[in-house]
Amino acid sequence: MSAQFKTPPLGFLIAVSLVGPFATHLIVPALPKLQREFDTDYGTVQLVVTLFMIAFGTAQILVGALADAYGRRRVMIGGLVMFCIASVLCALATSIEMLIAMRIFQGLFASVGIVLGRAIVRDVTDGDQTARMLGYMAMGVSVGPMLAPAVGGLLYENLGWEADFWFLATIAATAAAFAWFFVAETHRGPATGFRFSVLMADFGTLLSNRRFILCGAAICFNTAMFYCFVTGAPFVAVELLDMTPTSYGLWFSVVALGYGLGNLMASRVTGLLRPKTIIMLGSVFVSALIVVEAGLFWTGVQSPAAMFIIMGGITFSSGLIMPQALAGTMKADPSKAGSASGLIGFTQFAFAAAFSYVGGMAIEGNASALPLFAIMFAISIAGTLAAVLMED
Repeated sequence: MSAQFKTPPLGFLIAVSLVGPFATHLIVPALPKLQREFDTDYGTVQLVVTLFMIAFGTAQILVGALADAYGRRRVMIGGLVMFCIASVLCALATSIEMLIAMRIFQGLFASVGIVLGRAIVRDVTDGDQTARMLGYMAMGVSVGPMLAPAVGGLLYENLGWEADFWFLATIAATAAAFAWFFVAETHRGPATGFRFSVLMADFGTLLSNRRFILCGAAICFNTAMFYCFVTGAPFVAVELLDMTPTSYGLWFSVVALGYGLGNLMASRVTGLLRPKTIIMLGSVFVSALIVVEAGLFWTGVQSPAAMFIIMGGITFSSGLIMPQALAGTMKADPSKAGSASGLIGFTQFAFAAAFSYVGGMAIEGNASALPLFAIMFAISIAGTLAAVLMED
């Protein structure tokens, strides 16, 4: 392999991939307090997360296609610089409307790391190695959701909500500088330029591929289930369990740790079990553990431990699914790795945004977490069905 296609450091690919998920979760512990500070309702303040995710997912379509057309390196650096600028504008927001608008702007550029990280892995690996590296990347990306609520809660309580966004601006500026000096171009194809007709043709090819559709469905439903919890859990934690933002963030780290361990386990068993078997096992355990968690709350066992430890088991099971399903979407057509990464990213976070909003609305004003768990269970069953329909 020539120097031109030298693999960027895996540690950097992991770090840059977690920028978007980290930015999603950093502000979550402050949502109930932001509701009171900006004198608005919970549904409106929740748009700070929901519309960010919509922008985050939508932009992935173009990021992947632009990276296929112009190369990974320049798109990554440009996106990180714009994310830094957007984070500064979020910190300067003086109203909930302005904050929501700037979060949309921020979300448009938050996807460069995760899309290009996956595409670069597909550029420089093949076969089981692709699934293994994606598993290690997913394990690293789980550090974002694990640390973000704790870091966000501490920053908010000690320095105010603006500190969350100054922190993100610093991370983005550092990542852009590192990419400038250490990331070589890995795309083997010619710089053909971006054409919308080619993008639509690529998407048509991918959407007619059975492997891409079913593996993508497994990813989308598991992501939707998780983000449904992400937006509903702060209300349950603060209003029903009387937790502080900092304690919520620390307990939430158990949830993200479970996901990371699931990714690690998936990487270790790659090549030992069939991909479909791994995805099926993870899907069944997700559904079963949601029933267990709902049962605990139904019988009056309502505590941070009951909610977050069981949810850690759920995300562990989800972590088994994701690397194999991601590898399946990327293998559908290796020549369209960038477009595949962008398309699956878009659909993944479109599902997440839609179902997270439904979850937030279902829980608001209720004296029970059961509506949240019911929605999560229904989503998980859809993911299990996709796994059943997969080919070996």
